[in-house]
Amino acid sequence: MAKRISALSKILGEVEKKAPVPPAEEFAGNEANGNPETHDLLKLRTDDIRVSATYNREPVALEDDRFEVLKHSIATHGQDEPVRVRYVDGAYELIAGHRRLEACRQLGNRVVALLTDVTDERDAELLKWRENAEREDLSAYEKWRLFQSWLDTGLFASQAAIADAIGLTKARLSQIFSIADLPDTVVNALQDRRNIQVKDALKYRRLRKKYEDFDAVIEARARHLDNRDDRQRLDYLLAEPRKVENALTEIEIDTGDGKPCARLIRSPERPPRVRFTTMLSEEQEQQLIGMLRSLFDNN
Repeated sequence: MAKRISALSKILGEVEKKAPVPPAEEFAGNEANGNPETHDLLKLRTDDIRVSATYNREPVALEDDRFEVLKHSIATHGQDEPVRVRYVDGAYELIAGHRRLEACRQLGNRVVALLTDVTDERDAELLKWRENAEREDLSAYEKWRLFQSWLDTGLFASQAAIADAIGLTKARLSQIFSIADLPDTVVNALQDRRNIQVKDALKYRRLRKKYEDFDAVIEARARHLDNRDDRQRLDYLLAEPRKVENALTEIEIDTGDGKPCARLIRSPERPPRVRFTTMLSEEQEQQLIGMLRSLFDNN
């Protein structure tokens, strides 16, 4: 490791002695095309590097223990591995190395960057994907966000086109996209969305098909998460509903003359329901709607 750091420092020293790298907006570039030379190792100010529109990292990725270890390593030993950038529209754009860039930003260091000759948007995104895939550095949730951004920005026309480009089976890619089905109640209940796994999304899809009111069950459960960690929260929110027959409480509702007209059904996992045992006239329905509106408006 020390030899690699030393070699990298030597190269950078020679580059800086030969031609100090100015900010992007001041870079004269190649005489022929006005662009900087590619495949150079550069030292850039962090503010001179912009992040691409398809940035997919969760904010917590720049706050967790792994990030702190990375930042400590750069502070102690220097930046051993350069980020990858390209030069487009008169500016440097980051292709890969978001955490390294942020670590240098927080440390007040210039960032070591490898300038690539990638100009095509799709090629840039695929290069970003390959680097992260090789590191096994992206969660399933971040992969889905990245792939979805490719569809939203028109880089790829379909999931099938993405699967062909990155070498995943269409079935596996479809499973990753199932994360999009998860309701906001589940996603927003987590401190770190990177803890969402494909199996969670597939389980939700199965139970949502089996229980038509499963979303309501999740809403009710979300009010009782207490001090559970993310994995416990996911397991609790997405657990199969218990057999409700043994947990139901029913309250008979009678008219003024003692005739049964409805039942109030309560369950620990579902919102309460009212089941009428007699027909309602149109006027009664309108009165009921008005009463319910008044009840919830007061709350």
